[in-house]
Amino acid sequence: MKRIKTMFEKYIEKITSVLDLDQPAIKEICNRLDQKELKKGEFFLKEGQYSNLEGHVERGILRSFILDDGLEKIIEFHQKGDLISDYRSYMRSTAASFSIQAITDVTLTVLSKDAANELAKIIPGWEKLEGKFFEYLALKKQRQMESLIEHSAEKRYLYLLEHKAHLLQNIPQYYLAQYVGVRAESLSRIRKRLSQNKERP
Repeated sequence: MKRIKTMFEKYIEKITSVLDLDQPAIKEICNRLDQKELKKGEFFLKEGQYSNLEGHVERGILRSFILDDGLEKIIEFHQKGDLISDYRSYMRSTAASFSIQAITDVTLTVLSKDAANELAKIIPGWEKLEGKFFEYLALKKQRQMESLIEHSAEKRYLYLLEHKAHLLQNIPQYYLAQYVGVRAESLSRIRKRLSQNKERP
């Protein structure tokens, strides 16, 4: 199927990988999408707010984090191609349980909850599609929360090296330390030890 070439192309590709859509349906979706720019340090969502947007990262890096006794604990880093939202807050109209903040300048494709409700009325299968996306976000968050509890700092850092090594040069060390759950100086020791182990025959 030929796809409409728009500024929202990557988001549309993700949708059409799950749901077969004709050109009029794609046009209806594009008419309701918007582009959102965040400067470094700005928030897509703050803990305690109500989430009424779902986002698709087009450019840049964000972090999701919680506050635990006043200390920030990073759940996940988000990069180009990722979907972001607090699915519980979005679906149930409850306060968000975590924050999403830009680490770099970020460009997002966003869809409001009101727009999504409109699409559900005119596009067969839209609610099922939304369900799949939010199931993905829920499982991803659950895995990351379990990792915070069950995995050592070294194992969490090795996960970053294996799955998101290309992001490390753009993420400040203090954020990496928050992600693995240690102080910055402890992270430096972990990195040094791993480097030494790699150099051994």
